[in-house]
Amino acid sequence: MITTQGIHTISETEYHSDPAPEASLSSTVAKILLGQSPLHAFMASPRLNPNWEPVNKKTFDIGRAAHREVLGRGADWTVIPAEILASNGAASTKEAKAFVEDARARGQTPIKADDADAIKMMALKLHLRLKDMGITLDPTRSEQAAFARIDDVWCRCLVDNAPGNARAPLYDLKTTTDANPDKIVRAIMDYGYDVQAEHYRQTWKAATGEDRPFRFIFIEKE
Repeated sequence: MITTQGIHTISETEYHSDPAPEASLSSTVAKILLGQSPLHAFMASPRLNPNWEPVNKKTFDIGRAAHREVLGRGADWTVIPAEILASNGAASTKEAKAFVEDARARGQTPIKADDADAIKMMALKLHLRLKDMGITLDPTRSEQAAFARIDDVWCRCLVDNAPGNARAPLYDLKTTTDANPDKIVRAIMDYGYDVQAEHYRQTWKAATGEDRPFRFIFIEKE
């Protein structure tokens, strides 16, 4: 349980369980509260909804694994053995399902071998591109959890990377199928990334006193 305001290094699983002193506001819950209703937000809160369970989807798995490979911190990933997959390549056999369930129980993200190769290439290309832009993502500054009280409400955010320089931006990595600028603008609107950015900025500022800019890093899987 987190009892003090500030920056804490905790696992992704611990963060998403909402370890604040009371049910806290995350950017995910904030977006639901703004876009749907208080009841929807209640159901999305791991502390308020007694039946809450994390959502696992293949699209999320690719993003989690890419985060781990790029940021050097976060939930590890494991490759599903090809020999236990179905003839069409799906993880639908009894053995594959058991492997996936066991991996998730151990806090690992199960992915297929071809996805693993793509993720490694994504990380390589991204670091080369960032180097050209003068940006280095220090793994010791990845997955920084900020907790703070704002207007008597506990707020939290998990920043993908926060450089040691207090003037540097907070960075958030997004995997996407199309990084065309027009498509990115649409994604920001559709998924409420603007709400996430400001929630992260305000929570980080309340936790540290640092008024930082915020930058998204978009990368295609292909």
